[in-house]
Amino acid sequence: MARLASLLRGLARIDAWIAGLESALLCALLLALVAGGFAQVLAQNVGLAASGGFRLGLLAAGLGLLSLGAASALASRRGGGAARGRGSRGMLAGAFLLLVAGAFALSNGLDALMRASVLWIGLLGASLATRWRRHITIEALEKVVPASWKRPAAAAVHLAAGGLLLALLAVSLEYVGESRARADALFVHRGTGFAFPTWWAKLILPLGLATMAWRFGLLFGAALLGRDLLPRESALPGAGPEEEAGLAAP
Repeated sequence: MARLASLLRGLARIDAWIAGLESALLCALLLALVAGGFAQVLAQNVGLAASGGFRLGLLAAGLGLLSLGAASALASRRGGGAARGRGSRGMLAGAFLLLVAGAFALSNGLDALMRASVLWIGLLGASLATRWRRHITIEALEKVVPASWKRPAAAAVHLAAGGLLLALLAVSLEYVGESRARADALFVHRGTGFAFPTWWAKLILPLGLATMAWRFGLLFGAALLGRDLLPRESALPGAGPEEEAGLAAP
């Protein structure tokens, strides 16, 4: 049991890194989605937006803000939190302008990529919700079983959920494989003729299902050990790295 506890603590540390990558990707996709919508509004209502000079201006402004923000963030070690905040806002504004300029360059592929990004955002959010235990649960079982059976019942539920997700994962892998074999194109860029493969957009299906199954496996191990391995929502705001990964001593 001690070896199992040590193994699961190591896996929980890995999951903390995975969650960090998911959160960063989720923020980037949300920013890109907003930037794409902003670019569409400009293209439909501002005739100047179609000109190359306007796009170059956006690129220059974005790069300038990004550089100034990075410089301010580097200087924040001496300037404190205010300088760090200004640097972060500058980099965010610069990244937004660069994404808007990139959205114009996508031309006819913007709508398709925005639809695909909604799918990615939804599954990344579902995966993180599983980590924070904000997923939909049925609590009737916990209310009817005796206290001594709550841990085994929770373990059984997590095991069943993980097994169902693994079954869906197998189906999603076959689905993505078939799309790749057919060489479907989500869109063909008008300017370059590049065909964006549909299966690239569908990759989030097996990736999201795999991470959710992984986390239900950790929850199953946590139920067997009788301790938390993943953070609860109430513990997130003030938790340190060890507590967030569920590694603090009980």
